[in-house]
Amino acid sequence: MNALSSQLTSLLPKLWRFALRLTRQREDAQDLVQRTCVRALEREHQWNPQTNALPWLYTILHSIWLNEIDARRLRVVSSLDADDAPEPADPGGTDPETALFYRQVLLAVEALPAPQRVVMLLVAVEGLSYREASDVIGA
Repeated sequence: MNALSSQLTSLLPKLWRFALRLTRQREDAQDLVQRTCVRALEREHQWNPQTNALPWLYTILHSIWLNEIDARRLRVVSSLDADDAPEPADPGGTDPETALFYRQVLLAVEALPAPQRVVMLLVAVEGLSYREASDVIGA
C-alpha cells in the first residue's frame, strides 16, 4: 500500500463531511468523495508526500464540485435533513447548550452563498488555515 492510499482511509470522514456540506445531498456527496479518491490515486505523482494530503484532497474535491456545478447548472439544491447531517467533529462535549449553538452555526453557514460557505467550512469546520483554504479554492 502506498503512502496516499494509507492516508486516504483515515481522511475519508473529513472528505465525506466536506462533500456533504457542499452538495447537501447524500448520494452526490458519496459520488464526489469517490471521484476525489479516484482522481487523487490517478494523480498521486502530483502530491508531495512531505506535505499534508488533506488540503490537496480538498482542492481536488472542490475542483470536481465546481466542474459539476458548471456542467449541471440545473442542479436542484435541497437542504439537509436532520438524519443526513454529519456528526459534528467536536460539538463541545455533551453540554446541550454548546451542541445547540454548534448546530445553529452550521445551519447559518449552510445558508451562505456557495463561495462563502466553502471558505467557512474549510476554516471553521475543517480547521484549515486561511492560506490553506485559499490554496484549496484557488484564490
